[in-house]
Amino acid sequence: MLSTRTLGAAVRGSLAFVHFPRAGFVHSIRRFSFHSFSTSADKIICQCGEELPKTEEILDLFKNRNVRMVTQLCNCRQLRSYNFTQRKNCELSKELNKISALILPSFDDVVYRADQTFVMLESLKTPPQGDFGDLTGDHGKQVSIFLKHCLQKKLISSVGSVLDVGGQNTSTVELISQVLNKPSLPSLIIDLSSVTPAITPSRPNIKYAIGDACRFFSSEKYQAFVSDIITDAPSLVLFNNILNVLNATDGWATLQVAWSRLRTGDYLFISGLVPEQLEKHRMKKFHEIDGIVEFRYKDRFYKSALSPDFADFVEVRLKNVSVLIKETFKQTVEIKLPQLTEEVHGYRLLALRKA
Repeated sequence: MLSTRTLGAAVRGSLAFVHFPRAGFVHSIRRFSFHSFSTSADKIICQCGEELPKTEEILDLFKNRNVRMVTQLCNCRQLRSYNFTQRKNCELSKELNKISALILPSFDDVVYRADQTFVMLESLKTPPQGDFGDLTGDHGKQVSIFLKHCLQKKLISSVGSVLDVGGQNTSTVELISQVLNKPSLPSLIIDLSSVTPAITPSRPNIKYAIGDACRFFSSEKYQAFVSDIITDAPSLVLFNNILNVLNATDGWATLQVAWSRLRTGDYLFISGLVPEQLEKHRMKKFHEIDGIVEFRYKDRFYKSALSPDFADFVEVRLKNVSVLIKETFKQTVEIKLPQLTEEVHGYRLLALRKA
């Protein structure tokens, strides 16, 4: 697994930024599809041997924001994996990325899009039902329980908006909205994958920022991007398992720049694996920076975990931070099939408030 910066570097220069003015957009789509994509008569075969749906079909799915249906039209081998990386030799990924570059500029709820984007096929997976997560994450289930605890203990009084860093879909912000009893809670989903906005029907209260989170929070135009989301009430920023997929250096960089954007009274939730969970699966501990521990698998970066003293380093490295509560928990995780599950111990949650 690669960090957001590593992934961004991998695709830099491989895609041209495509922008069409909204007027005449349909005509642009037609012209672009004839000259830049294969015609309906052509067949695109993926590296795994699977025939892809016609370009026109995928275009329609994007425009209707139902691109998850691709999983029912195509059985690409990569759709069954959980790599959380850019696929270099996958025609499905390339086709989806080309189309997203064309379509996303027409989405009014995409407030930010990096010049270079790519597809993470894991975004197309359907979140599991019930109280458990799967190999794509817990989809906000433990964070929502944690928020209930904070509200009951009066550690958090009110929340006016939510920023979900690394959210693959709307599942987490929906659960947070339910806990707060605010179905129209202004929310921003910040994700690398260019298909994320196209898997759910648009909603006026949910916006998207597509690209590297560190660069998004660092942008000089950040305030303009979030102007329709942030309210006078405190914001809740979620780092729900996002540090797991970043190396220690990138994890701290993203955390610190995001924290610098929080206002006095805003909240930050951090969740992540603990080292014991990865050691259980014989991952090799490689590198640690102030409580973020990198693990390797077959000499490549796999995931990061949060050590027991991570909260201590948070208090040192983040200015004006107040640690409200920290908690460890267990949950049931779906491994490969619905009937195959595992009890996972050791996820850590941390609630912070900017003083």
